[in-house]
Order: sequence, then C-alpha cells, then structure tokens
Amino acid sequence: MSSDADEFLPRYMVRGVGEVDPGKLWQITGGRWAEARPIECRNGHNLLADRSVIVGSQACAAAPNRSHRTHACAECGDVIYTPPPGPDCHHTAFDSRPTR
Repeated sequence: MSSDADEFLPRYMVRGVGEVDPGKLWQITGGRWAEARPIECRNGHNLLADRSVIVGSQACAAAPNRSHRTHACAECGDVIYTPPPGPDCHHTAFDSRPTR
C-alpha cells in the first residue's frame, strides 16, 4: 500500500514558467542557466518565496550524476528529491558513509 507521500508528484517552475521538466537545465536571460524548482512541498507550502526553501544535495551512487538535488521546506521540513529516489538508491554522506 502506498502512502500519500509516495503519490506526491511535485510540479516545477523556472523563472515564472510552470510545469517544466526538472531533469534539465534551462537557459534564462543573459545567457545564464537555471535548474527548475519545486513549486510547493507535500504540505502545500510555497517553495518559490524568498527563504522558503533550503537547497542541497544528497549523494547517491544510483542517481544520475551521483546525487539528488534536495529542496527542504523551511516551514515544515518536507524534503523533495530531484530526481526522486528509486529502488536502487543508496544514499551516502559525501565521505561515502551510509546515511539513515
């Protein structure tokens, strides 16, 4: 049986353009590049406002580029992983120690 958290599919935005592919870089004005950001967490909190999210990275041997981008909601602590963890994911600390 899956939980509500398993069924959550985040929506992503880049510079005001919604529903974009989070798996690629997007060219923005001035020749710069940006990653897509989740619009909201599982609990409905806005992740686009200033200081609403803590962006990080989680090392993972099975993920593309060997890591997942993490977006942690500053209000409730919910974490969105991009790409989502799969069945073969084994998260490790950056020094290769297993994590919880």
